[in-house]
Amino acid sequence: MAFVDLAEAKAYARIEYDEDDVLIQNLIDAAEEDAKSYIRIDSLDNVPNPNMVKLAIKILVVYWYENREAISTGNSIPREMPLSVTRLLYRERTILT
Repeated sequence: MAFVDLAEAKAYARIEYDEDDVLIQNLIDAAEEDAKSYIRIDSLDNVPNPNMVKLAIKILVVYWYENREAISTGNSIPREMPLSVTRLLYRERTILT
């Protein structure tokens, strides 16, 4: 079972159509794996602050959905992953290590 479900991610992204559901689910799966790797855990089931981790995953899904490349170059300024994702997950990392 996914930590963040498709409907939850689509609501956060304000996506109301179904054409990209497979892509969005793949992004959710990848974001959850990325979160687990960053926090250094095997499962998201028992994280101390699940709402923070869910928010980080949803932010990352939307970011990847809107930016299909490794670095966004909107406004001619290269941008990496949103700092908010790192900040939300870092807290879990320090709690669990």
